[in-house]
Amino acid sequence: RFMLEGGEKTSNKEVQRKALSGWLMHSPKTGEKNLLRLAQLELSARDTLSAIDHGKKWLSLNPKDLSGLQFLYPLVKSNANETAIYLKVLQRK
Repeated sequence: RFMLEGGEKTSNKEVQRKALSGWLMHSPKTGEKNLLRLAQLELSARDTLSAIDHGKKWLSLNPKDLSGLQFLYPLVKSNANETAIYLKVLQRK
């Protein structure tokens, strides 16, 4: 466990998540390289909406990345419109 400013105790994943979020906010072009990792960390922190949002951004930048599709599909499979889109992308590979 780590201590953040203000004496807040946190885990390594939380520190990484906050660091990547800050990096994305202050340097979007450089931070985009870590969108999938940020989405994974957000999911582990049970922030599903942010995980889906960053997963979608990752796939818009890297449409042929299978690991991104494998990450995002289970999160959106209940939405029929999004499921159809991701299945079409997978069929193109």
